[in-house]
Amino acid sequence: MSVLVYAISVDDARAPAASHLHEVCAAGLRALTEPMSSSPSANLEQLVRYEQTVETIMQTHTILPMRFGSLLESEEDVRDLLRTRAGEFLAALERLVGAAEYGLRVATAPDPADGPADPLTSSSGEAYMRKHLEERRQSRELCAWLDRALDGLVRDSSYRETPDPEAPLSAAYLVDRLTEPAFRERVTELSETTGRIVWWSGPWPPYSFAAGVRG
Repeated sequence: MSVLVYAISVDDARAPAASHLHEVCAAGLRALTEPMSSSPSANLEQLVRYEQTVETIMQTHTILPMRFGSLLESEEDVRDLLRTRAGEFLAALERLVGAAEYGLRVATAPDPADGPADPLTSSSGEAYMRKHLEERRQSRELCAWLDRALDGLVRDSSYRETPDPEAPLSAAYLVDRLTEPAFRERVTELSETTGRIVWWSGPWPPYSFAAGVRG
């Protein structure tokens, strides 16, 4: 029977937060798993159930969350994974202790003076490149602005440009639980007192900061 892995944590003898999960332990680590007779279907119901389970575990455990569909053939394969990559997993878990992920989407308020784009001049290759370079410049400025505005309130950050012209920058922040209230207050203040529009969400499992440790 296959094993679906939800998350990896330190083996600290605590029971998993979700009653339907099984513990598979090795090398000082614990994988929180569920036996599966077949590959899970990536339908909305299953995706929501999976994410809710990971978020429930996060409330009481420091975890490396696994993406939906992290399936291994047996519990012994899970143990082999934990033994083989124990140093990597333990180091990643140490970085995540006491923190959660928050997501931000950021946009610059449109300038009415710009007016609509002229299709006759914006369709050329040169105009496209100028527009692309300007978008990259604005994204760099937004990153620098956020770094200054949130200095001291985040442990780590990750930025990604998006194809959405209304919100061209997406940010993920690793935020200490103790500073979450101050972080949320600061983000709300930025949205209310600047010309930039900021949407935030969280706390989430720290997917963006567990990159490179997938099974």
